[in-house]
Formats: sequence, structure tokens, C-alpha cells
Amino acid sequence: MPDTSATAAPSRLQCSTCDKTYARISHLRRHEATHTNRRLIQCPTCSKAFVRIDVARRHLKSCTNDGQTDQTIAFSMEKRGKKPSACDRCSRQKVSCSLDTPCSRCVTSGANCTYLRVESSEVSSSGLANKSTSARPTFLLAMTTPSVFGTSETVSRHLNPGDSSFGAPWNMALPLHVNRGGSNMTSEEDVIPWSPSVGSISVDPDLGLGLEDEYLLNDDHSSQPSTLLRSRMEELIIQLSNTHQAMTRSGIIDEGDFNAPLAQTVFTAENLEHFVWGYFRHLHQYHAILHPPTFNCEEASLPLILAVFLFGSLYSAPIDDAISARGFFEVAEEFIFNHPDMQGFLLSFGENGASTADIQILQAALTISVLQNSKNDRRVRRRIQTERYPRLHAAIRVSGVLRAKHSRPVSEYTASTWEEFINEELRIRLAHWTQLNNTFMVGPFNNHTQIYMCEMVGDMPCTKELFEAENSQAFEQLLSEVSGPPPPPLASSLQFLLQDFWPGPNDEQYKRVTPETLTMIISALNTTVVIARTNCLVPIASKALLRACRRWKILWDAVLTNYGNDYESCPGFAKHAVEMCWVSMTILKVAQSGDQTSHYMNNIALDSLGSVNEFIHKYMDAL
Repeated sequence: MPDTSATAAPSRLQCSTCDKTYARISHLRRHEATHTNRRLIQCPTCSKAFVRIDVARRHLKSCTNDGQTDQTIAFSMEKRGKKPSACDRCSRQKVSCSLDTPCSRCVTSGANCTYLRVESSEVSSSGLANKSTSARPTFLLAMTTPSVFGTSETVSRHLNPGDSSFGAPWNMALPLHVNRGGSNMTSEEDVIPWSPSVGSISVDPDLGLGLEDEYLLNDDHSSQPSTLLRSRMEELIIQLSNTHQAMTRSGIIDEGDFNAPLAQTVFTAENLEHFVWGYFRHLHQYHAILHPPTFNCEEASLPLILAVFLFGSLYSAPIDDAISARGFFEVAEEFIFNHPDMQGFLLSFGENGASTADIQILQAALTISVLQNSKNDRRVRRRIQTERYPRLHAAIRVSGVLRAKHSRPVSEYTASTWEEFINEELRIRLAHWTQLNNTFMVGPFNNHTQIYMCEMVGDMPCTKELFEAENSQAFEQLLSEVSGPPPPPLASSLQFLLQDFWPGPNDEQYKRVTPETLTMIISALNTTVVIARTNCLVPIASKALLRACRRWKILWDAVLTNYGNDYESCPGFAKHAVEMCWVSMTILKVAQSGDQTSHYMNNIALDSLGSVNEFIHKYMDAL
């Protein structure tokens, strides 16, 4: 019988370095890479190297460090496939582009057509990915610094490097010239770490135009305010005066008479248009609970007008009236929370859902609460945490907005049902931005949550472009581009990340997920992490929570590729969502380690941002 081993055909693929032979070219190429250390992927636990990503991933699941599986492998971030070609605006809106300069869509809408995304594709894709997914929490560190000097400039650079037209929403240090008693504040009370910048701004850094010049360039504001607006401002001054007197009688304040002359200087129709315009121009993306195209100062309720007026005034300093407006924050808070619409909300709520007046008083209460909590004043913050927020969240819960959904699939709306869509979307956004601000109250201060994630069963917010469509025709045109199922509710999204099986970022349910949607999810996950830690659940919940954070990061990286890995193009807090993920994972890892040296990890119900700032600074390079 012939010797089969002697007659076997030899392999024709041989390594030129060590003479090993292989039957397949792919095997030979992977082997050759081991000689040059090219494309090797290293396990962070045992340092074993791999060439194939799938093999490295399988190894990571079985290779643990003391039973923990929170290690990650730095996989190659090279972008494959077709290079970007559409203009920046069409790419963000995910619509077809004519590729002209300017393109036809930008010409029709009058928008500035740029191709920065295409030009930047020549840069190393790995460099772009590293920049877009950096988890170093420099933004959060700057925002939580309880110091007057330097914070403003630092946070401005984080938000828009090289652009002075945007300051630091929420976490900007601002000197507060007048407190409730009219005296100068010092120390921590001089800081507004969670509020927008009021420094000098401009349309273009090269033009050197200030806020007033930018405002005057807008043709929409060239006409004189209407008589109705003037009368509404006069009515508002009377209401604030009455509220001030009631506060004095009840002993809330010990000041003298209401400063009517100053109020008449501040609360003018011209300032109303100016400050409201400033709010929508600069701040709305961080507090997107109002509809810019249809917001009408002549029809909106006085409490809502007042809240938006004061919010916009923060971005309008150093104009004298904007600075003077800060002296009315506290009386405005009292006016809104003791307004008849708010007082009778829990008692008079009907079965037909929240009315427009109900929604507007809730929008006003949320806005003034955020504004007041932005003051780094422990007395004010404690009142907001213990009195205002519990009452607001109770009203939000009773209103039903946490369960708010669209009455039909988004693709089935038309131009004739645009207003119906907006009314429903306003309720959905009110719910999610209330939950987002609940996160900002829970995380930095180790407070108990006012909103439970299982309550968030309503629809997720739609895209920024669809919500802010200027008219029904533009809305209908954008509807034609909506495809795929809507993202699941926040409660379901959180459960999906926490469960044992996760299908990955390419699952059908993530087809319409946006960076803003993912920001809502990571904020909910952050709240869950803090609750688990403060309730001694880390030993049994940390593995699932860390896994959920890693899955969220994978999903974030996948979604961000649609934005050219440019996190700066994301709206509002989405620019810094990765840092929220870092904080969540760091809290869990520190809790697992048993490290008790951080003041933040050892104390509950804090009133100052100093502890969380020290925590971030301590662990930002250690983990």
C-alpha cells in the first residue's frame, strides 16, 4: 500500500522569514504580520497579541482580571468604505447632495454650504476617531471648578475652540453682582457653574461684532415692538411687584420696597425681543423644550416669557439691563412656582391630558429651576433641591408627559398635521429634558432621584432638524427622508443595554438613533449608576452597569461615524456625552476598588460642586 504521507502535495505558500508554510494566503499574511508587529492587537490583561480582531474579542471574554471583565481593547479605528462627498449640512441631515459648490439644497434654504467634512477626510481616520471619542473629562473638570477666575475662558474653549460666539452653557463661572438681599456675593456664591456664558460674543471673530451688533444685523428685529408686548411687560412688572410684597409679608425676604424704576428699565419690550432672540440663538440647543418657529411672545404665558427672558439675559451681558436682570431671579422663581396655574395643577388636572397652559407653566418652572440652580449659592441650591424640584417633578408625573407619545408613526404625519406633531413633540421633549436635568441634580451632588427610569416610557425626541423645521412644507419634505423604526423609549433602551444579550450597534432599533438620543440614554445610565452606588448595590450590579457603559460607547462610536466623527457638530450636551460615560464607569470602578479617599464617594446630598470636581481631578489620569 502506498505511503500517502510521502505523496501529499506540499504547501506552496511559504513565509520568507521563518520558512513556515501555509495552505491559504490569508493565513500567511496574518503570520507575516507577527514578524513585523504590524496590526497587532494586544490584550490589556495578559498582553497576548492577536492579528484578527474577532479572535481578540473572543479572547477578551475569557481572559479576566480578578474576575472582572471591564477591560477594553483598542481596536483599529480605520474608516472603510466610501469617503464622504456630500456637503456638511446635507451630511448632517442625511439627505442627498448635488455636490455642487454651493449645493442646490443650501441654495434653496439660503444656508452656508461648506465641505469641511470632505476636506478633513484626508486627515488620518484614526486621528479623527481618537479625537471624537476621547473620554478625558476636561470639560466636566472645568465646569465643576468652584472658582471665579479662569473657568469662563476654559469652558468656552471646550465648547467651541477658536469661536468666541458661544460661551459655556450651564457650567460657566459668572460674577453675580446682586443677590437676593442686594449685597455683593463672595466666595462660592460668586460662581454660576451650570449657566451660559455672558462674555463678549460675535458673529465672526474677525468682524469683532458684539451681541448688540449681532442682534441688530438680524432683520427680523428691525421693527418696533408691538403695543401688546409693551402692555405685557407692564403687566409682568405689576405681577413681580405683588410677588415681592407677598414674599416680604411672609418673611421670605427682609428687603424694602420693590425696585420699580429698575424693573421698568429692565422689563421692556425691546429687551424682551433682545433676550428671547439671544436665548434661541445661543442657548436653545442645551434646553430644547420650546419650538423656535412658533414661539410667540404675544401669546405665551407670562411665567414662560419671564423664564425665557431671564435665561436669555444671561447671554446678553455686559449690557447693563442684562446684568440688572439678575436681581430679579428670586422673585421670578417665587412668581412662577406660586402662579395660579402651578398652584392648582395637581388638583385641577383633568382626564384629557395636559393643556397648552399646563405645558407652558411646566416649561417655565423647569427653566427657572435650572437657572436658579446654576447659581453656586448653597442656600438657593438647597431650596431648589428640597422644595422646587420635588414639586416640579410631581407635577410632571401627574401631567402624563413622561408617557407622552406621538399619535401615529412619524412618517405618517403631513404638512396639515404639523401643529399636532409639534404639540406632541413638546411634551416628549419636556419629559426628557426634565430627566436630563434630574441627572445633573443626582450625579454631582449624590442626591436621590426625583424621576425613576421605569417611568420614561414615552417616545424619544425626534431629530433636531425635524423639530425645528421652519414651516409645514419644510417639515413634510424632511418627513420623506425618515426611515426605519423609532428608537425605543428610554426605559427600554436602558434595559436593552443592561440585559445579557445585546445584538450590537447595527441592530434595526438603532437605525434612527442620534447623538442627542444617546445623550439621554447615558444620562439615564449615569443616574442609575449613582443610585446603585448610594444604595449599596455595586457588588451585584457593577458588572452589568459597566457592560452597559461599554456597549453605549460602542454604539456612540458607530453613530458618530455618520457625523464624520466630529463631536463638535452634535447639538447641546451631546458634545460631551462621552465624558458622562467616563464619569459613570469611574464611579463604578472606584466603588469596586474600595477606595474611600474621595470626599465625593463618602458623602450623600452634597451642596457644592467642589467634591465632584476633586473626584474628577483625582481619577481622570488614574483610571
